Amino acid sequence: MWDQLKSLADIAPALSVSIALLALAVSVFGAITARRAYRISKAQEKRRLLPIDVYLVDSAAYPLDNGRQRYAFVLELYNPSENATSVASAELHIGFKENTLSYILKIPPDNDQNAPAQLAGNQERIMIPVRLNAGETVGGWISFTTPNESVEWHEIDSYKIQLTDTLRRTTSTQAILLTQRRIDSDQETK
Repeated sequence: MWDQLKSLADIAPALSVSIALLALAVSVFGAITARRAYRISKAQEKRRLLPIDVYLVDSAAYPLDNGRQRYAFVLELYNPSENATSVASAELHIGFKENTLSYILKIPPDNDQNAPAQLAGNQERIMIPVRLNAGETVGGWISFTTPNESVEWHEIDSYKIQLTDTLRRTTSTQAILLTQRRIDSDQETK
């Protein structure tokens, strides 16, 4: 009996070291697995929070009879995110100079339902707010009317369309005016 206990006493340190090494291997494997899961989770969160992409297809600017200016744009809005989102607001930012000072005129979309006939395609009006499901693209036109003849006699530096989603993230595109034309009210279609 003493011989058996003596042999167990000899084995116990080796057995303790083996168990400790096994526990170390399990904890290292767990740490590696947790790190991979964290990286995957961060990548998924990044894909969930991607901003809306906005593409300019066509544009037109034309004066109205009351001295104001109307800007119309055909846009494609793409949601690359894995979650649905909505465009909560849109603004046209017109950068212009007066003397040596720079200004930005921020114009919300107008309520005019008449699509300019000269814009590309048979597009529907984009009504803000607009919902975009995951991976969805919505196309259509949107227009903005200056509140007065405020930009008519100024040197215009830039046009930018800025969209804000429901998480208050903004995305924008430089709105190059592809054409500046005179469109009479009888040329507009519904």
